Amino acid sequence: AVIMLEVRTGFPKMNPYGRHRAVRPPHTAKITIRFFSPKVVRYIFLAGDIFSFWIQASGAGLLASGNSAGSSVVLTGLVVSLAVFVFFTFVAIYIHRQVALSYESKDSKWMRLFWVLYVNMVLLVIRSAYRVAEYSMPGLHNAISLNEGMFYGLDIFLMMLIFIIWVPFHPGFFK
Repeated sequence: AVIMLEVRTGFPKMNPYGRHRAVRPPHTAKITIRFFSPKVVRYIFLAGDIFSFWIQASGAGLLASGNSAGSSVVLTGLVVSLAVFVFFTFVAIYIHRQVALSYESKDSKWMRLFWVLYVNMVLLVIRSAYRVAEYSMPGLHNAISLNEGMFYGLDIFLMMLIFIIWVPFHPGFFK
């Protein structure tokens, strides 16, 4: 069995021809995924991300044209994106449990990788909650939108932390 977690905030490990390569922890032959095959889960995430991006882009277009309904459309896209991310979280937890149960000897590198993924998930949920709160407030010039400190702290800083955390723990460093 191959476990392929494409981290939504990092860069997947690429081979010289530009195709994705799966990162395999040792002793994965015992791991089975009952609910979905990895290929199906990958396409569910891809379709969900494209759909939520399309909704958010449509809302941004409405906002740019002066239509006040655009804020609600962007908010809907953000909620769809958050729902896809929650599904990703449950799949990651399920795979983590399967990996932890299948190892005879715990490989600390792989367990550490899952915990780094969980830290990143928490940071992304905080950022997503900030974005949902920003677009759920009435008007374009509301208290959250005008607070520059909140923007830097809850949006830019969290994304910077997410990227910095993956530098020493990138799955591409595992053999």
